[in-house]
Amino acid sequence: MKKNSAKTQQNQGSSKIIYLDQIRWRKAGQLLRRKLGEFADRTAFFDEAAKAQEIYLDSIASGYGDREDDFTMERCFEWFIFDYVMSGGRTLIEDFKENQIFSEMEQQLLANWSAARISVYEVIHVFPGKCMVIKDLMHRNEFTVQDPSVADLVEVGTVLLMRVLKVGDEYEFSTSGLALPGFCKLPLMKKIQDDFTRYHRRKGIPHREVWQQYLRDRAHKINGWVMEIGINASMPRSVDTGKTPSRAIIRNIWDKRIKDQPTTAVDQKITNAFPEDLAGRVPDFEWLQPAHGRVAGTVSEYLGKAGYDRKQVEGAIRLWQDYCRLINPKLRKESVWAATVVYAVDRMEFSGIISQQELARSFGVSASTISGNFRAICDALGLMAYDRRYSTRKSPLEGLVESNPFLASILENFRL
Repeated sequence: MKKNSAKTQQNQGSSKIIYLDQIRWRKAGQLLRRKLGEFADRTAFFDEAAKAQEIYLDSIASGYGDREDDFTMERCFEWFIFDYVMSGGRTLIEDFKENQIFSEMEQQLLANWSAARISVYEVIHVFPGKCMVIKDLMHRNEFTVQDPSVADLVEVGTVLLMRVLKVGDEYEFSTSGLALPGFCKLPLMKKIQDDFTRYHRRKGIPHREVWQQYLRDRAHKINGWVMEIGINASMPRSVDTGKTPSRAIIRNIWDKRIKDQPTTAVDQKITNAFPEDLAGRVPDFEWLQPAHGRVAGTVSEYLGKAGYDRKQVEGAIRLWQDYCRLINPKLRKESVWAATVVYAVDRMEFSGIISQQELARSFGVSASTISGNFRAICDALGLMAYDRRYSTRKSPLEGLVESNPFLASILENFRL
């Protein structure tokens, strides 16, 4: 049975009433994500989070490389919230649902989210710049997922390991996911099916009921298998390399071009010229709350001391101001948001100067919370690599426009 067809989604866009209602659902979803991230960052869960992280990282093959990179840690944090069973016998999102007060919309969202499991999907249709239709290879359902950035980066047949969340009448990806080329589908599904058969025999409960429990208990293992298959897979000769690459392949190409881009001596001179002048100075911006302005001051001071030039600092403050105007966040910990904005700027420009772990130590906050807040900013602003609204650096893709304009157009719209 199809959960949401592309045709239905297009019909919804033609109805102003449904569309306005969906905007309210999206805002409720964004707010709920932020609340959930803040709840998960409570000191009461630190020991559980440490245990979960150890289990998750141990399931990833050592050949993957840096198992504590930001991408992996973001997915680990998401797994900890949705799938990891804590010592009390419940997942964190189940604890969250029982111990907070929510609006009616939030209650409906949580009812769906708390039961959402990571699964393997196949891309069935792609509507560039709009959405995609994916098929759940476990339950055989189809979903239309609203994610223009991913829709521009995958082709029909791509295999995705994601969690899909229902938001009103739409579906969204929970966080970043893993992508494999289509020819990896059969070996991956065979491995999962064999493992499920053994799991089912041990549990001895009805087949349909056990799938949800299996996907919760084995999500971290499946994640490790997908990464292992991705490492070991070699592209067959029959693959048409002229088609749009998968998100994982795009990420590799993008990272390589960033690393190969030289930093000029002129850039270095500009960077070193202003740190003392910039420290603590914030351009004249208006703020909805005094706390927002204080965060801007902290960001300005930190970036100035880290060697960022005046225009980069102003771009960071503009980014923070746009987010504050759009969301008007209530700040429980100003230091967390200051660290998040610094991290967002570093990620946006692919500077590689400041790691998430370093920021967490410098600001005395949790890296997982920085990750969650960063995702909230990206979702709200549609933040892109070298975003022209805030970035001052020249994109390394300029030379690619002439040599491969198709790939350049894809990467130009690569969202963080």
